[in-house]
Amino acid sequence: MLKPFRPMVRPGLFLFAFAWSICGIGQSRISGQVRSRQGNEPVGFANIGLKQAGTGTISETDGSFSLPLLTVISNDTLLVSAMGYTTRRIPLKGISDFHHISIILDGKVTTLKPVIVSTSRVRPKTLVLGNTQVRGGVYEPDTVYSGWSFALLMDTTGLQSGKKLKLPAYITQARLRIFRNNMQRCRYRVRILAADPLTGIPGQDLLHESIVVESSARKGWIDFDLTGSDLVLNAPFFVCFEQLLDRSDRVAISDGYRDFMAKYPDRIEVDTVMVNGLPEVSSRLGRGGIDLPGTFIAMSGTPSVRARFRAYTRQSSFAPWEKSNGIPTATVTLSEAPGLLAATEVCIATPQACAAENYLRELMEETGIPGLQVMAVQQGRLLIKNSFGFANLSAASMVSDSTPFRINSISKTITALAIARLVEQGRVNIDTPVSAYISGLRFSGYSPTIRQCLGHLAGFRDYDEKDLRDFFRDKHYNNATEALEVFSSDTLLSVPGSRFHYSPFGFNLVGAVIEKITGKTFTDYVQQEILRPLQMAATFPDGMNVSGTDGSRYYDADGSEGKTGDLSYKYPAAGFVSTCDDLIRLGLAMGDGFIPDRYRDLLVTEQHTDSGIPTGYGMGWYTGKDASGRRIWYHYGDSFTGSSGLLVYPDEQLVLAFLANSQAGVVVDLTHIASLFLDKRTED
Repeated sequence: MLKPFRPMVRPGLFLFAFAWSICGIGQSRISGQVRSRQGNEPVGFANIGLKQAGTGTISETDGSFSLPLLTVISNDTLLVSAMGYTTRRIPLKGISDFHHISIILDGKVTTLKPVIVSTSRVRPKTLVLGNTQVRGGVYEPDTVYSGWSFALLMDTTGLQSGKKLKLPAYITQARLRIFRNNMQRCRYRVRILAADPLTGIPGQDLLHESIVVESSARKGWIDFDLTGSDLVLNAPFFVCFEQLLDRSDRVAISDGYRDFMAKYPDRIEVDTVMVNGLPEVSSRLGRGGIDLPGTFIAMSGTPSVRARFRAYTRQSSFAPWEKSNGIPTATVTLSEAPGLLAATEVCIATPQACAAENYLRELMEETGIPGLQVMAVQQGRLLIKNSFGFANLSAASMVSDSTPFRINSISKTITALAIARLVEQGRVNIDTPVSAYISGLRFSGYSPTIRQCLGHLAGFRDYDEKDLRDFFRDKHYNNATEALEVFSSDTLLSVPGSRFHYSPFGFNLVGAVIEKITGKTFTDYVQQEILRPLQMAATFPDGMNVSGTDGSRYYDADGSEGKTGDLSYKYPAAGFVSTCDDLIRLGLAMGDGFIPDRYRDLLVTEQHTDSGIPTGYGMGWYTGKDASGRRIWYHYGDSFTGSSGLLVYPDEQLVLAFLANSQAGVVVDLTHIASLFLDKRTED
């Protein structure tokens, strides 16, 4: 027999273990078949278990079952239940033949619900609850029993005020995230359980029908459509997912585990444990095994996730619920309207825009990005504009088109445009050393030029990845000149002009030069000369929100809300907040005459090192070509808590932008989205 050992989930890891024991051939068991009285049809996926022993299994699709009797209590009761049927209770002492028992279940009498017809054109309000974060997987195989389940509490207490969705509400969908499936198919049943008012553990079933989903997917989300249930919820509840294994599944799991033990004996830790007061030898799998037959459920066990959610597991159909340290990745959707009135949102945009949206949704599911914005415009025509996910997970507030995000290194593009404006006005020479503007300022005896600073050729370092205090700073600086203290005593990595070193500090230095030339703070000058003329009203230095809309929260890779720090030390390099709407305006400014072409071209002309090596970078812009050979100007940005992208196709007059509140957004490929429109691969 292979019995599951309760695993612990830790950030970035999937851990699992097993207790292994061999049962004798003469082991006693109860076997038989479950059928319905109406039509004498077999009842598949019925729960069969012993009340006191806490063991259980689930019937096969033909209604047959076999339940081992590892622990026999003479006065125990066999319980048989199935969705839509009344529960049968059979005392063990009343069973004469344990091997050929026939169990008949009666269907429940149900009351027909009224049909609701709506003529409203307004989409009903919906709200997604649950955990979307993934930090590993949990593996719970069982070669004897079936019906391992976990239940995630959906706390609806905060909905009583009706700010997002007023209770009572209808449940329309449940979703379960699969971390890894190594079987030909996996099967799960969804159950909606009341929260016991006294103990807080999962209680009685609220959903009285069996909804089972079978999937052959290797990983990803499994969707359970509950629109037909018309189940109304007005209090906290649990969404429960029950694993359904048949005989062939259990054989595959058992054989696979035996093969693994034989192949990797060094990974098995043998120990003696006490079970029911008696010593029993057990084997624990300490590491490896991602390819074992079975299914890994996506989980998160970070402190922030455990603080927000509560979950329970049970090892078989009638085993007691036990609190889980790991929180499963699962969600439910609630709606103010029942049934098909609250159906899942369907993309009604162009085929290309729908393909782009699907691409982004899949990336969010794969990487756990909480929230994201995207927008694209070509020749004055809006191609796509949408917002996805959560701006604030704890408050369940959704991302909107007006939600400000940190734009990270796209701030460099703003700074470069400010310098181009000063060049146009004849107030600065980009090939003059910065010491000509800030007297006496030299680094390792050198004074780089503005062009070198804005092209990452000045020799400055990047952030110290070994010391996060170099990135997350708490001190506030009133201007860019004050912030020079962060790096003014640094030693250059190379002679200016000799090598390309990506660095924020050259841009920070240029910010101080702008202050010296204009007599204004860097942020005031940018507001006056760039943001206001371009109508970028939702763009501002981090910490100076003037948009009137709450900004997004930011999330670390483990799903916890990230440390933000004070960005005033690097406003010119990576300190602005914006929206996709505003970033599109910034991109359009590169071709709409906002700045004369001759000065714009200074920014997007590729620089070279003194030895002639091309850098792929101009001033505040990367330059190059996409996979199809089209010219592109672009900049991406990412930090520990956010990511961003701005892409311009100058010849096609196409501008794209995205913003995300997690560093996982670095996987977003704007050139792929562009290709959906430019290559016309998707049929119109």
